[in-house]
Amino acid sequence: AGVPVGDQALDAAVAREDFAEAARLKGEIDAAAARAEVAALKEADSHQVHLLRAIDRLIQSNSSGATVLHWTSVEHVLPNSMVARAASMYSGANVAFVVLTEHGVEQLGRVGPWVKGRAPLLPAGWREVTDSESGGVFYIGPRNETRSIRPLTEAAKAAGRLFDAYGIDSLPTTQIWKGGKLMQELGSVALDAALGKLVAEDNLYDKPPGVAGDCA
Repeated sequence: AGVPVGDQALDAAVAREDFAEAARLKGEIDAAAARAEVAALKEADSHQVHLLRAIDRLIQSNSSGATVLHWTSVEHVLPNSMVARAASMYSGANVAFVVLTEHGVEQLGRVGPWVKGRAPLLPAGWREVTDSESGGVFYIGPRNETRSIRPLTEAAKAAGRLFDAYGIDSLPTTQIWKGGKLMQELGSVALDAALGKLVAEDNLYDKPPGVAGDCA
């Protein structure tokens, strides 16, 4: 790929030692990069809101299969890894996996994320800063406003509403849904056995036995 025009102009200004022009161009390049980052974060936030609004429809529409909803946070490493293992083991079954955190949808699909970009942790234009003296954390907004409480993205607000609607008050919580009905709420340790029983009883495989990814 070629060098962007702005970078070429900056390099030329530096080469001829026109440092005032180089500083101006550098400012323009940085501002353009910041605008692009803000636009990308807003797009990711909007996409996450769309996914969160579709969870109810996913549960209702997957009438011939099962849906695993895993409500969690990133710090729950072991339970999250066990759900990921189950998603891999049952990749040949008609089981959809949805992993949701307080920030949005982290996984949507049988194996792998199937989500365009991770959920933004902060609204576009906001950044987290740690005070060097106190060690306290605060947040600075796009107009240099500050607050001590983390500002929420639109996706985080939608995730909070979804958590409330499903009565999720502790994390992690793992649920199995089928035909629009909650079949089980269980710990991630028990998910493998519960899915194995459900898949066998309801014949939820849509691949021939023995295909890689099927449950042994």
